[in-house]
Amino acid sequence: MSTLKPDDKAQSWRVRAWNDDAVEQRFLKEDLIAIGGPEMPDVSVWPGDESILRTLRAALPERPERAFPVFVRYWRCFRIDMRPGDVVVVPMRRSRAAVGVIVGDYRFQADEDDPYLRHRRQVRWTAEIDRSVLDNRLRKVVNAPGTLARLPPGTRPTVSVEA
Repeated sequence: MSTLKPDDKAQSWRVRAWNDDAVEQRFLKEDLIAIGGPEMPDVSVWPGDESILRTLRAALPERPERAFPVFVRYWRCFRIDMRPGDVVVVPMRRSRAAVGVIVGDYRFQADEDDPYLRHRRQVRWTAEIDRSVLDNRLRKVVNAPGTLARLPPGTRPTVSVEA
């Protein structure tokens, strides 16, 4: 892990590793974050919210209708709104969190065996911390359910360690 100072205009995000130790370890080892599953094709060329919505409805008919706008927002945020220089926090098991800076654009890794790791962005991890050190407002969002969330302005984690 290394120190990297994000741009002052950078946004901050929380992305989950689905409470899966293997996925968490791949995030850290391969310097990435990822979302999605087998239901979504490559979105390198953004097809638009309506197309994403149709794809999700067709692939996930068991999901309640109210879930789909949330899923579309996850995809739009991950593909369109996140930018290199943004800060990301990944809550991990045992009350830990990885903190890093996004350094790459969206990439679809078609040959990835795990469909949950095909839609990805490269990250430079700067710290692995105990979530208890996070500001209370930030900790609430980091601990909240959901795949992805934009962190409130002014709550960016400030913890970093030298390599």
